[in-house]
Amino acid sequence: MIKTTTITASLGALVMVSVIGSTSLCFRYVRSLNAVLTLQPEALRLQGQMGLIDRNRAIMRAMVADAVEYSKRNPAIDPLLVRFDVKPKPSAPVPAKPAAR
Repeated sequence: MIKTTTITASLGALVMVSVIGSTSLCFRYVRSLNAVLTLQPEALRLQGQMGLIDRNRAIMRAMVADAVEYSKRNPAIDPLLVRFDVKPKPSAPVPAKPAAR
């Protein structure tokens, strides 16, 4: 009889621990879900802004490519392209090395 009571009490305690753990996990899940639902409109707004940024970057890349292509025909734009680091600075000619003896 004593063994049966001990086993029953142990199993009952195990069930209570399991119920408390499950309740705790359920509570944390509900809180996390509420946080996600609260942040979702902000995420959608930021996603729209990222789309605008990507579009503007594509436009700028196309404009830079056009400016570089234009500079091949009209080098007067080169100082502007160098100023904005689109083209590298023209380097001074490298002097010839004297012949080794």
